[in-house]
Amino acid sequence: MEVKALELVNFRNWLSVNIDFVPEGVTFVVGNNGQGKTNLVEGVFFALRARSFRAPTRDVLLGDQSSFFRVKATVQDGTREFDIDTAFYRSSDFTYLLNSKSLRSIHNLTNLFPVVVFQPEDLTLIKGAPSLRRDLLDDLISVLGGKGSFVVANYSRALSQRNALLRQSQGRLSPSISDTLAVWNERIAVLGEELALLRESLVVEMSHWIVDAYSKVATESLDLSLSYKRSWEGELREALEMSIEQDLRRLTTLVGPHRDELEIFSGAQLARHQASQGEVRAIAVSIRLATALLISQETGRTPLVILDDILSELDSDRSARLFMSLPKSQVFVTGTFVPDSLEVSQVLKVEDGKINYV
Repeated sequence: MEVKALELVNFRNWLSVNIDFVPEGVTFVVGNNGQGKTNLVEGVFFALRARSFRAPTRDVLLGDQSSFFRVKATVQDGTREFDIDTAFYRSSDFTYLLNSKSLRSIHNLTNLFPVVVFQPEDLTLIKGAPSLRRDLLDDLISVLGGKGSFVVANYSRALSQRNALLRQSQGRLSPSISDTLAVWNERIAVLGEELALLRESLVVEMSHWIVDAYSKVATESLDLSLSYKRSWEGELREALEMSIEQDLRRLTTLVGPHRDELEIFSGAQLARHQASQGEVRAIAVSIRLATALLISQETGRTPLVILDDILSELDSDRSARLFMSLPKSQVFVTGTFVPDSLEVSQVLKVEDGKINYV
């Protein structure tokens, strides 16, 4: 899959820009800090996923004093071509047109346009909140397609509905609340068990890929392993029923896959406690590399890869190892200089929100 062209209007610091990309190899976006390099590749990601990889909401992507932003792209995936046209307005209205038709569900983009982002903040995959690691698993399950994408999306919807009901209850279990809660308990129990099984299976498979990826990008050895830890014991249905009183007090659902943990070990200790800063960085890169390779292997499609300022975090040897290991796909890289050792297909120089082809 390749992005052939991109248009940004009022997106971050990009007032208006049209760019044609080379279909294969490395496109290096180079420039000083604060010029808009990351904003540019963020625009590529937004076209493919309808969200940012670094901001939680769309409104922060609006340019200064702008009432709207627009992102358009042309994507080639084998023999299929997609024209993407998205727009967001300060009023929070959002449109996403795919080949001139409104997309029924933004969630479908995860499987339709596989993309993997490497960024310095990936250290939080090891040291950050459990939700980041859960999101990593769910995103990959959705990319791989099949029933998993359905389970991820529908569990999230069911959980939102149950939590809304708990807030509505104001902590009191009336007959109507009890009846409706029973419906959502059953829904969450079925979907939650399926989601946990999908994650557990994926963790077993990912373990091998991450260990192999680490051996490719790291110069030292490390005894890496992954473990999936559920937030309940026994049947989820029973755990939900036993937790109702606490859920009513807290007005939220306290057991289920949304509370589970993906644990990353270095030897017998959790990597977030045991590993050095350099090892944590190498583990984070390995997770992203393993994700890209797993997608390529399991789907037969090469994901688009974005490396945002990641070379500043790696020495030249690790950088070379990483690029040698990436699947043969379109790769976007940002940085303040282009390493002499890196073979690139296109260089885009960014300065004050403007592009120069080098």
